[in-house]
Amino acid sequence: MAQRFRFFGKKRGHRQTGSRLLGGIGEAVLFATLWLSGCAVFVSLLIGAVVPALRVNYEYSQTNCTILDRRVKAKTVGGVMRYRPEVDIEYTAAGESFVRTAYDHNSLSGPSGDSPASYRYDEEAARSIILDFTVGREYLCWYDPNDPSRVVLVRGFTFMPLLTLAVVVSLIVVATVGLGLRLFAWGKSTERQAALRRQMESHLRRGDATADARLDYPTVPDVAAINDSPGTTLAYRLPVGSQASRATLALLIFTVCFNGLVSIFVLMSVSGFLEGQPDWMTSLMTLPFLAMGVWLIVRLVRRAQMYSGIGPTAVEVSHHPLLPGDTFEIHLAHTGVVPIRNFTLSLVCEEHVLFRQGTNSLTDHTVVYEDRLLQVRELTGQLREPATLSCEATIPESAMHSFEVPHGAIRWKLVVAGKPTGRAPLKREFALVVFPGSGRSQT
Repeated sequence: MAQRFRFFGKKRGHRQTGSRLLGGIGEAVLFATLWLSGCAVFVSLLIGAVVPALRVNYEYSQTNCTILDRRVKAKTVGGVMRYRPEVDIEYTAAGESFVRTAYDHNSLSGPSGDSPASYRYDEEAARSIILDFTVGREYLCWYDPNDPSRVVLVRGFTFMPLLTLAVVVSLIVVATVGLGLRLFAWGKSTERQAALRRQMESHLRRGDATADARLDYPTVPDVAAINDSPGTTLAYRLPVGSQASRATLALLIFTVCFNGLVSIFVLMSVSGFLEGQPDWMTSLMTLPFLAMGVWLIVRLVRRAQMYSGIGPTAVEVSHHPLLPGDTFEIHLAHTGVVPIRNFTLSLVCEEHVLFRQGTNSLTDHTVVYEDRLLQVRELTGQLREPATLSCEATIPESAMHSFEVPHGAIRWKLVVAGKPTGRAPLKREFALVVFPGSGRSQT
């Protein structure tokens, strides 16, 4: 009888790889569990914290109350003794007189108003709060128009539930995307998944000027992104693909997101000190993250200084896509006040191979063709008058055309390189697409 379910896949030496089916089930269960847990926490936070706070701040009616008594109540929460302020008040609402114990919206939830969320102060902070209320004096209070017996003395929002809600929403999004991708790939081989992705991309590209050409050559990269940008001197301006710029952009996004989250905790700590209710535990836990945020900002500034002044490089070509044997014109314009030594422009063809070594996926690339088109000892542009260079290049008759498959690629590109004074080495790549010899170059 054939074995239908295997815990292991192919054997590699003395090791056996895991079963794809078992791994897929495990990933699906993990993402489904995260999604269900996130939804449960989201609903709980929404009902227990966010909605009550919104109603208190926007729906409750205002009236006056008289302070009858004040005290601090203690309770053990999570193994730690925590405190909350309690103020006895008397007020009139809807023609009826009430005597209630109140403070903020956290005191409204839970049985008899004894919610663990309301015990969020240390003893000193709680006693400082009740000192703000004098027995016998009148203060403003807010009551629920649907149930006048529910009343608060202070309004406002607390950061922790909102921050927790944002984290939970992020968890739900990640779990939804992961579960969707897992279900999409269920029962499909790697080749089938790649074919479906190409089919989806072809639907998204429907109506492009180069879509018909790609139908004949499905493994040739799309030229729509390149032909989308018209040039000022020649027909097309090539998009730049710089590893340095992508790394800087990734660092910028991470720095902004990280410091945005840290700033929430900093604001919580600062507001606590300003209100006389310092939370030393939150402040001490925030310090390492604050230091890391400052370090990220310094690193981003240094990286920006390193690349500032170099200026952009624009490369235009006379026609695109190209064919083996094609000769095409190139126009280069560089704007920047920093002198660049040994400035070169090269036509390069690289072979990329993705292979597996054990359970690891590795990528290797080799330059199989390189033609140095321009070489200038020192190039200096101006902010308003860029330095311009022009030349011609020829794709060899026997050259391999561009192609992209899941485990390999042949990529043609123009490479600009040089050494700016006092800056990191400059290397900018501009992708080209070479069609097979029977293709048609589009002018």
